Amino acid sequence: MRVIFGKEQDLAFGNQTRQKGMLNTFTTPVSESKMIRSYFTFNDGTITLCQPIPANCYALNLAIVPLHPLFFSGRLSTMSSTFLNFSITKAVLHYVPLIGSTSTGMVAMTSVQHCNSITSTAGDQFGQVTLIDAEINPVWMCSKHVVKDVDTSTKTIIPISRKDVPNSIYVVGSGLAGNLVTSCTLFLEMSIKLSRPSPNNEFIAPGFATIVISAAGVRSSVAQTYGTVGIVMTSNVPNIDVGEMVLCPALPVIATDYTVQLNHNSQNTDYTAASDQGTITMLFMAVN
Repeated sequence: MRVIFGKEQDLAFGNQTRQKGMLNTFTTPVSESKMIRSYFTFNDGTITLCQPIPANCYALNLAIVPLHPLFFSGRLSTMSSTFLNFSITKAVLHYVPLIGSTSTGMVAMTSVQHCNSITSTAGDQFGQVTLIDAEINPVWMCSKHVVKDVDTSTKTIIPISRKDVPNSIYVVGSGLAGNLVTSCTLFLEMSIKLSRPSPNNEFIAPGFATIVISAAGVRSSVAQTYGTVGIVMTSNVPNIDVGEMVLCPALPVIATDYTVQLNHNSQNTDYTAASDQGTITMLFMAVN
């Protein structure tokens, strides 16, 4: 068999037209421009931007990027918090390496809807991400992931359930010489439609916390005066996986156990049960 102009030709038949001067066709590697441009615009209620993701979105060889404006600091979260509803119309994650072409390892990027989780076992995360529609590239090469299944329906700006987080993007490294944050910078290009201006700002600020669940209760590494909504970045709790959405009541004093329960992806924890005990790290936003 040979391929001529995209058609398979059977060499067993001598009546096929021969194409002289045609060499074998080789596929070229998927490539991405080595330059991207950051920007921020606000027109007709729509924010369109390309900005680096916050440092709190990285954890070891993993990055999780929830497509929700209040998990980001700066103008995006400040402006979005003055509206009641939002919808995502476009999202692209750009991977820009910080290392040379002799560096080892691969990076895989994919996206899921509504806080669908991946395993907490670090050695299995790359394999799980590559089981679905993912872009895979050497750690030293620029790449991007276009979110093709963006949930464009209108969401509440303060999440009530996991469906209020339209999509999440996972970036997982395999065989890296260091952590992901030292190997690359991730830029999120996104368009957000805002609607229904709010008279009050119920949003406080995004943050990062370590939550410990034990038989004595639940404690936090930072004072959480208000209830928080978070995304699990790392976990050794058997029943809680990476990427889940967590609703956490107020934990106002650090290193103090509170007999409260967390809600993760619509399931309640039981701090007295061994399967719900352990430590998670969480990217969170506080809600007044």
